[in-house]
Amino acid sequence: GAGQWEPQDLNLHIRSADEIVIHTAGAWRKAYSDLRNLSLLEIVGASGAAADINGIYELRPSYLEMGSLIFQSRAHEGIWLYPGKDKRWWVSNTQSKENRDSGGWACSGTCEAGTLPTAAEDWLLWQGSEGWISEPRFHVWAKTPQDVDAIAAHKWAEAVSKLMSTPLLRIEGVEGMMAPAI
Repeated sequence: GAGQWEPQDLNLHIRSADEIVIHTAGAWRKAYSDLRNLSLLEIVGASGAAADINGIYELRPSYLEMGSLIFQSRAHEGIWLYPGKDKRWWVSNTQSKENRDSGGWACSGTCEAGTLPTAAEDWLLWQGSEGWISEPRFHVWAKTPQDVDAIAAHKWAEAVSKLMSTPLLRIEGVEGMMAPAI
């Protein structure tokens, strides 16, 4: 009745450490499946001391067998995007990645196992003496190889256009009969 406690059956599920590992690995396998053809990530908007982390990151499937998704920078082979022990995504060096340390140039807010870096929130960037700062322009985007190829082609076209509009060598003050040829 109202205001009285009624006895109820209590179901308590205790998971072993092995069951937790299996659950976590399953979450990462689902995240891997969700990526499908989007096996590349692009980090944009990092500035200051963290500017070198901008660029394309490739999924390293071999790490899935170890229980998570890990991405490696194409431009800097020693820079990685990985989930740390503290349930945050980190952008850091190889040693920190191997130990899943909490430290580096960028980190997300805490998130559950299986959360892709594209869905992680509250990213912070390390800015040396300024410490950790929030950068609203910082994003992690999923990309297809075709997206990345198109971006590279566009950048090459821009570079060639700029190069063609800028004189490479200017010779002035030439005199004599060969002057018109120079």
